[in-house]
Amino acid sequence: MKRLLILSSIFLAFISVSCQHDAPSPDQFDQVCFQEKILPIFQTGCAISGCHSGGNNEAGYDFSNYNGIMQAISPGAPEKSKAYKAIIEKWGEGAMPPSNPLPESQRTLIRLWIEQGALNTNCSSNGAITDTTTSTASTGTGNLKDTTICFQNEVLPILLSSCATSGCHDAASSREGVVLDSYAHLMNRNMVDAGNANNSTLYNITNPTRHERMPPKPNAALTDSQRLTIKRWINEGAQNTDCTNQCDTSAYTFAAVIAPIIENNCRGCHTGSSAHLGIVLDNYSDVKTIADNGLLSDVINGLNGKPQMPPSSPLSSCEIAQIENWINNGSQND
Repeated sequence: MKRLLILSSIFLAFISVSCQHDAPSPDQFDQVCFQEKILPIFQTGCAISGCHSGGNNEAGYDFSNYNGIMQAISPGAPEKSKAYKAIIEKWGEGAMPPSNPLPESQRTLIRLWIEQGALNTNCSSNGAITDTTTSTASTGTGNLKDTTICFQNEVLPILLSSCATSGCHDAASSREGVVLDSYAHLMNRNMVDAGNANNSTLYNITNPTRHERMPPKPNAALTDSQRLTIKRWINEGAQNTDCTNQCDTSAYTFAAVIAPIIENNCRGCHTGSSAHLGIVLDNYSDVKTIADNGLLSDVINGLNGKPQMPPSSPLSSCEIAQIENWINNGSQND
């Protein structure tokens, strides 16, 4: 812990005084464990009686658990995370906690945790780290690399939904000779420098501030969490990993499970003014609407005359079961 605090202090110093391109990558620091280091900060500073506890939910936020906290977190982007912006606010209506600001060391840990992907990590006394967000584990090294991001389950759906679409980079269109519908096609284009995301075309071309970014306008840019997924996969070695057997049908909370499935598999076609058939899936309210009217269940199963979605690669049977379980449980914003 002492080493982590020292490293996080160095991290804070860099982000405070350095230009953005000089700042060290969050991947260079020890993994911040959510259950042991981050959750206690929120529970003692925010999830107290009359504020953001399970029984009060001031402003609709419950900071007593991971799922509740994630409603105010944008993984990889602290400046876009409502919770982080509130704790660094020194005064004004949005400052949190209002009467007892968090010390700099705690704010730094929260920032670093968000930068590292805001994972629901749990660190045991024997040095093992378990990421309960994805049900993967690493032992002995204090490092989640090589076990976290699965290409087939997490990266490929992003490419199929946002890149390998008709008129762009599917097999039929092959725009500019690029096809991004499989691991083999992606790696054959030399768009990935395994182990170095910052030197990889696939990651750099998705930068939303880039003049000719991909997906191109008017299509929506990849979200921060999607870009972070791609970045972490590349930095972990860009392997053709498949974690289908790790899917758990008993896990179906909206924040941790359903929202990522929708974002990575559906949002590429269903966002903003260009949303296919006018169906927008940008937030919980949008998804709940089609869950409640039965459309979501119909399209993921291809029932009642509806074409199965996503068209390029249907969801796995486990993912379908997770969505069905979430719907049957009341489509809750949990």
